[in-house]
Amino acid sequence: MTRPIKFVETEWGRVAYSKVGSGRPLLFDTGWVSHLESMWGHGGYRGLVERLAESHEVVCFDAPGTGLSDRNRRTTSLDDEVVVLEAVLQAVGAGQHRPASMFCSSIAASTAIRHAAHHPEAVHRLVLFGATLKGADLGSDSARGALLRLVREHWGLGSRMLSDIFVPDLDADERHWFDEWQRLCTDGATAASRLEMFYESDVSADAALVTAPTLVVHRSGDSAVGPELGARTAAAIEDATLAMLDGSSHLCFLGDSAGVAELVLSFLEAETEHSLPRGPFGEFTAREHDVAQLTVEGLSNAAIGERLGISPRTVETHLVHIRSKLGVGTRAEIAAWMARRAEFR
Repeated sequence: MTRPIKFVETEWGRVAYSKVGSGRPLLFDTGWVSHLESMWGHGGYRGLVERLAESHEVVCFDAPGTGLSDRNRRTTSLDDEVVVLEAVLQAVGAGQHRPASMFCSSIAASTAIRHAAHHPEAVHRLVLFGATLKGADLGSDSARGALLRLVREHWGLGSRMLSDIFVPDLDADERHWFDEWQRLCTDGATAASRLEMFYESDVSADAALVTAPTLVVHRSGDSAVGPELGARTAAAIEDATLAMLDGSSHLCFLGDSAGVAELVLSFLEAETEHSLPRGPFGEFTAREHDVAQLTVEGLSNAAIGERLGISPRTVETHLVHIRSKLGVGTRAEIAAWMARRAEFR
């Protein structure tokens, strides 16, 4: 497959992106740093993308300050990252009228959680790899500070230290490639800024609002983001499944990338348990379908929550998403829409 590079303008300069394949859009973001051109020459990465592209339109991009994107500016917060992600999705025609699935790793998983929480109508399914809810859980203050200083002041040594943390199971040749690849992707100042942004991230509140079916994938030996943090992420998202894989690489395209591809595709292409309705602005999730059906009975949020085993606050979150997907303003309108749908089925 060929993968032409295009650019979208953002407030952080031009952001490089690519797309390959056809089908539902699948945003694939490996997190950390990237370089679209050099990564395409890596067998594990290219094989993973091409396998996903057999059934999806796979969209990848380089964050500002990295890869082929403008190097003179960089994002400094998770909210900045969300804006960039949404600009790329808009550039490929994805959004509430064409929902995308998302396969995001490391810091990009945090970005995807925040985006999915606030734009549920635009997200079909969500795959999170090597995710954590809080960057502060990635080590003590002193350990995080020491690594940031090393990366910022001595990028050569810092990149090798990150290799020890991110990909400890690679052989000597692969480790050498990874060291050089990180330095090709960006400079030490940007690398330190992105690492600091990861440390400062907290998507605990966002995770509670995610309604898209979610698969959380983690390697059992991941020393960059411990497996217990992946389990904690899955527990915080209502409609999430946890898959623990062997291995220690924090990057999904290193190690058994073929196995990762098959796991992700089996989840993305799985049939839902029952036929889900679709409003004018997006498809319901399974839980939204259940909540919408119970509004027909005139039940309160507390009663719906008791019936489904969820809190009244979570019920209200689902109702907000349902109203958005239907373009209506009240629960009575939801009930009326569901009743008409049942009448004509």
